[in-house]
Amino acid sequence: MSEDEIRSAGRTAELFNRHCAMARDEMVRGHMKIMMASLISPHSDQYKEHRILFLVGESDSGKSQTLKHVMPSFGLTPYADEDGEAQPLLRLKMPTPCTLRNIAVECLRVLGMPVRGDIREGVVWPIFRKQIVARRIVLIVFDEAQRMMRMDNENELQKVSDTLITLVEMEDWPMRMVLCGISILETLRDRDDQMRNRSQIVRFDSVSEKNAGKVGEWLTEIVTDHASLGLGDIPVEDYSMRLIKACEGNVGSIIKMIRSAAGIAITDGRSVIERSDFAKAYHRKTACTPQTNLFEVAKWTTLEGGLAKSRAGSDPVDATTVPAPKMKPGERPR
Repeated sequence: MSEDEIRSAGRTAELFNRHCAMARDEMVRGHMKIMMASLISPHSDQYKEHRILFLVGESDSGKSQTLKHVMPSFGLTPYADEDGEAQPLLRLKMPTPCTLRNIAVECLRVLGMPVRGDIREGVVWPIFRKQIVARRIVLIVFDEAQRMMRMDNENELQKVSDTLITLVEMEDWPMRMVLCGISILETLRDRDDQMRNRSQIVRFDSVSEKNAGKVGEWLTEIVTDHASLGLGDIPVEDYSMRLIKACEGNVGSIIKMIRSAAGIAITDGRSVIERSDFAKAYHRKTACTPQTNLFEVAKWTTLEGGLAKSRAGSDPVDATTVPAPKMKPGERPR
């Protein structure tokens, strides 16, 4: 790579690491402040409903980005003291298949403690609870938590729900929990009074045309402040509406689309973003034709938004849940 290419790559990487401040950042921060404060009086009824926080929104709605922005405020980095190494934060994706046993096994694996493949649920959970205390974990963040909702057995789902509640009510070690997932995760909270009474929820909703002014602010901030580019002849209000349509109101996708367009201008060595940069960014994401490109067609309101449909699912079907094909008599599995 040439020096110019290296500089452009560095600017683009820095651009994608920037954060657009949003009202929901402060909502999440506020809930987490109460959660962390509740650790001082962990069994007080005053904090009963602040033991678990649900962050619910469609894929790419910005849940992970908000957490990434908010978490450093709470000093949850590992540290060592006279009692050894402490790991206040444990963050992982819910496993697939998402059984009670597999959740504990995956937690131990992320902690660097591989376990036997045949370990039983009744054995692995006590081990994990001991590790929570030994590592002084005060917060567990489960991403892709909607995987729990795949359980066909209502009793198994209830066991998982009860176990999560038990974790945040341990007598010997207070800790809290964040569950992040797509909208179906909200069902876990709604179906159970015990869970609902011990939790709060922040919904990462999509934006509509009435939010075009806010999208315009993001567009201007990302292009001029984060990317240090000129807006040129970009019609901010019009392109804000196009972004909402293209991304079907998904906030995370809108932000990424603006960054991608700015990244094209940076890579080309320009100081001003152009209309064609948005058309290229949208084409790269959706493989649309010029006739269906929302940033090329004048009468774009008649077109369908394509970005959300083109996004790869964040929670693919696990192969273990797919029925195996039927075999003929005498045929062996391959």
